[in-house]
Amino acid sequence: MTPVILKLCDNGPNFKQMAIAEREAMQMEILNSYGDPKDSMVLTGGDLSAAIKNGVIFVVTINDKEEDILKALAGQDVTNGKRLPIRGSLDNWSETVILTFSTTIPERVKIASMSSPVQISIPTPFRCRNCFRLGHTITRCSNKSHSCQKCGKSHLPVEECHTQGINCGSNSHDSTSYICPAYLEMKKIIKMVFLEGITIKEARDRQSSLYSSATKRSPSVPSLQIPAQPLEMAALQEQIKIMQKEMKELKEASLPHIQKQINTTSADLILTNKKI
Repeated sequence: MTPVILKLCDNGPNFKQMAIAEREAMQMEILNSYGDPKDSMVLTGGDLSAAIKNGVIFVVTINDKEEDILKALAGQDVTNGKRLPIRGSLDNWSETVILTFSTTIPERVKIASMSSPVQISIPTPFRCRNCFRLGHTITRCSNKSHSCQKCGKSHLPVEECHTQGINCGSNSHDSTSYICPAYLEMKKIIKMVFLEGITIKEARDRQSSLYSSATKRSPSVPSLQIPAQPLEMAALQEQIKIMQKEMKELKEASLPHIQKQINTTSADLILTNKKI
């Protein structure tokens, strides 16, 4: 379940700055309106998150069924467990399992005496399977016709097209790529929203600000201009020619001597074999 972020918009104090009596009054109002939340925590931004917590564990043997995993996790506040498919291959299951906790996510859980670390599960960006744009699913898509995964446009299946990501305009990947810059930026924004309890707009503005700051801090690399040195280059080439000539003369002088030694050694070996 996606966390429910309760954000104060009246320019008053946030949850961290509230007096205990004020927080208790707001808690009672939430309980009366929506019931008892499974858990709550004050986020970095100072707002309250009331939600069922999702955590991720890895390297869970594929042969283990979901019901067996839940049974092994009994007594550890786990209310649900779901194995995820391999990315890009929905028919094949991975070793990754999302666990839903009724309390705060623990650092580790034990499955049949094996301890596994638990990581916070951050939702991935929505990507429509009809138009392949980010930010919504197929149930909320306004496109009446199905778009091409390769080019992002609507056309007949028999028509040829060129690769172009519909979310970033790059021709290096199609619209379902997980390395798409727009997809990666959306992941960062969602992570900010999820962990810090800020709005999408605030997260977008912060991401843009971070990008601008990083661009300003990165000095432009000056083009390397190596001045021509014709005299030095000519001298170096001449030196290389002299060395090559010396090596050739040394080779020609040494080979006959080495060959003579080889012949002498061979003759000695033949004579030795005859004596034996």
